[in-house]
Amino acid sequence: MAAKLKLYIYTDGTPPYSNDPSLKESIYYDSVFHPDNLSSDFIVTDKPEEADFFTCSYKFSDIYMNSPSHEISRQIVLEKIANLKYINEPEYQARHFFITGHCLFPGKELFPCRVFVTSLNRFTKMEHEYAIPLYSDDYSNIVDENPFYDFGFIGSVSHPVREQMLKYAGQYGTSRLQRIEKFYWELSSEDKDFFRKEFLEVSSGARFILCPRGFGESSFRFFEAMSMGRVPILISDSVALPFEDILDYNEFSFTIGEAKSDLKQLAEIAAIGESQYRQMARKGRQVWEDYFQKKVLCSQIARVLVKSPSLKDNFKEIKAPPKINIEEKKKVLKTVECKTSEKDHLKRFWASLSQKKLSKVALYGAGKFTKRLLSILSSTDSGPKIIAIIDDNATPGQSLGGHRVVRPDNTCLKGVTSFIPATDSIEEIISEKIMQRFNCKPILISDFKEDMGNG
Repeated sequence: MAAKLKLYIYTDGTPPYSNDPSLKESIYYDSVFHPDNLSSDFIVTDKPEEADFFTCSYKFSDIYMNSPSHEISRQIVLEKIANLKYINEPEYQARHFFITGHCLFPGKELFPCRVFVTSLNRFTKMEHEYAIPLYSDDYSNIVDENPFYDFGFIGSVSHPVREQMLKYAGQYGTSRLQRIEKFYWELSSEDKDFFRKEFLEVSSGARFILCPRGFGESSFRFFEAMSMGRVPILISDSVALPFEDILDYNEFSFTIGEAKSDLKQLAEIAAIGESQYRQMARKGRQVWEDYFQKKVLCSQIARVLVKSPSLKDNFKEIKAPPKINIEEKKKVLKTVECKTSEKDHLKRFWASLSQKKLSKVALYGAGKFTKRLLSILSSTDSGPKIIAIIDDNATPGQSLGGHRVVRPDNTCLKGVTSFIPATDSIEEIISEKIMQRFNCKPILISDFKEDMGNG
């Protein structure tokens, strides 16, 4: 690239995250724009008339994780974007771009803006959406270690394809496949440290690292495997991978489908010769160094920005969400939560299901929240019948509060008319599981909170 691109970074009246030294190594993508990571392709300017492109360093993923519901999160993001000073200036709008995680950005409402996403479906992505890699540490210290089994995986069951893989993949080669019972972000600091040690031990011992999709289409393990000098096997039907216009992924990775029958390809992969394996492993590590590590990622983003089609003729006024006051709504929700005990609130929620004429429901989740809910419901006769409690790791004969605990593929769920995420912390994630596995919209306890708040 001949000249540096001039980049305007919104600060919202505060120093941009990119100037915070503590965030230089953060996994958040705002740290891509830390001065030490900007590379030779960007230079920051505070003069909009000089800027080639505009972006902001908001942590959109934090907004989604810390808001009481998906809808409020979406409204907050839209409001922040709509309030950017130059977003509705016709001469500047098409130069805006944003970086975010797993589909946590309402890009379709912001068509004139480019969006870089860490997990993207190749069949539904729009012209202005581009895949970028998930973050990985630099594992150069284990590149030269000799693996001694074929397949390695350690992780939670965040998608049905993982359950299937854990059950059947081991028959196609030597392997070490480990399930953890909680999602990574639910672990304590001590447990996270233990998991990281286990992860490195399992992964470094494998020639091929299994990288099944999770909540998103992509997988952290795919890029971690490349950093380790191992060959990743991506299990996904529809993922769009980063920079496919210049990278041939067949040179350093394998991709297989999500069907059980696709796992048979693992036998052929395990049988490849040592020379081919070493060549693919070296190539993958080199690609990670040249394209995916954080200090070079800016160069690729700059390349895509320059190459991507112009959006200048697609101007669309971006408005703040109508009929909603985000701060007031958050205050209402907080007030409701303070004034209403959990017991009374959940009783009201359960009674409201009868008014909606729901007769057969299943609770998704068998944790502490579900135990509290069942205890509360034991003293009431109102509400629908609980057919079963769903847990990804349910064992035969397991029960909770007199109800069967089953896995998502159990036939008893065929008569269920509604599914309820039984959680007070990861409702959005479980909701996504319900929509993927049962093709229906879940009944959300948080939505009932909002109904109460709106009077």
